[in-house]
Order: sequence, then C-alpha cells, then structure tokens
Amino acid sequence: MVAQATSSDQELFSAQVPPNVLLMVDSSGSMRFIVEHPAFDRVNFVPDPSCDFPSGGTFINDNDFQDESSPPLGMEIRHSANNGTVFDLTSSIEGWQTTPDPNDHPANGFITRTFCGQTRKIYTDGRTEVEDGNRTQYDRAYFRFLFSLDPSDTATTYNGFTAQEILDDIDDTANGRNYITGERFGKFHNTRLTVSKDITRDVIYQINTDCPAFSSDCGVYEDRVRFGIGRFT
Repeated sequence: MVAQATSSDQELFSAQVPPNVLLMVDSSGSMRFIVEHPAFDRVNFVPDPSCDFPSGGTFINDNDFQDESSPPLGMEIRHSANNGTVFDLTSSIEGWQTTPDPNDHPANGFITRTFCGQTRKIYTDGRTEVEDGNRTQYDRAYFRFLFSLDPSDTATTYNGFTAQEILDDIDDTANGRNYITGERFGKFHNTRLTVSKDITRDVIYQINTDCPAFSSDCGVYEDRVRFGIGRFT
C-alpha cells in the first residue's frame, strides 16, 4: 500500500509496488448471491413439496408464478449447471422500492411478494447492480426456505432461531456495521461479492493503520504490509 492510500476502492484495490501478501477475491458468478441467514441449513432443509418454485425457465411476466401475490414475482429464473436454479433481481422489477436509509446505495432496495401464504421482502444489492454490473441472485433452496417460515410458529427453531427472529434479522437495516466509517447496514441485504470487498478493505485498513474502529478514515497509515489483490472467476 502506498503512503498516500485511502480507504477507497480505487486505492485499496490497486497494486503500485510489488506486494508481499496476496489476497485472492472470488468474483465468480456465485458471489452474486445474497448473504444467507445462518439459520438456513442447506444440507438438512426439507422443503414442502406442495409449495415449490419452477426449476428453470424464462422471465416471468404473467401470473404463472404467483398465488395471492400482485404483482407477480417478476424475476428471471435460470438454470445454471454450477449453481442450480437461480433467481435474478434488479431494481427495475415492478414494485421495487428503495430502502429508507439515506446512507444506503440508491439502488439498494426490495420487492415485496407473497407465495405459499407468506409475504416476504426480497432484497437487491445496489453496489452489485450498479458498480459491478450484475444482478442480485437467490437460489431455489434458500427461496423455498424463506417462504416456508411461519412467524406464528414459535416452537420450531432453525439452528436456534425462531421463524420470527430470522425474518426480523433479514429485514433489519442496521445489524451490520462498517469497520472504517461506522455506518450501519443490513447484513442480509448484500451479496457475497459486496461483503468480500468490504472485508478485504477492512483487513488492509486494520493492518496498516492504528485508526480506531467506526470513526471514519483518519488518514494516517503505516506501510506494514503491501497487499496485492487477485481474483478468480
């Protein structure tokens, strides 16, 4: 890291001298998936066969993929050999709303849909859409999990969480905190790609500065470790 570096992407993800530590960042297609709640157990989750989503197809623009929801889901549903059935979202979907937090990216938002008797907010990551040119993605299993949760069921737990606790966590706009700036954000409103870039930035910042956490960039750096950034797709 050069002496004049700042906490911006442009500086932190630029290599201007030979590095002595190389950080590899995954930028493959699976990194576009939304961060999943830890209550979701992909291995042991048993979905309700009576409430399912299509396993592939084209853009849904009619009532084929809804029960009591209006408007219809409105996502592109694709089948990937590597990732299975994928649901793509952008801020152009009918009914999309921006998040109310002024600190959020202007393309951060959500759609509200009802399926199998349950209504959920489905979130889009503005940084992934605008800065990286990609869509926010959900996979079929996680989608089925989200719509299977019944908040009136207080007895069933998922990895120690009740359905209502899971939904509250997912809709929380301030349960995450940026190490550098201290700004709050929703942990489950970001894609893996956004989170991996933020963690990489935080690691570099913490190692090469003694600035306190959550107090914004203090502008004082030490050239302790020179980081290089690599990526694989």
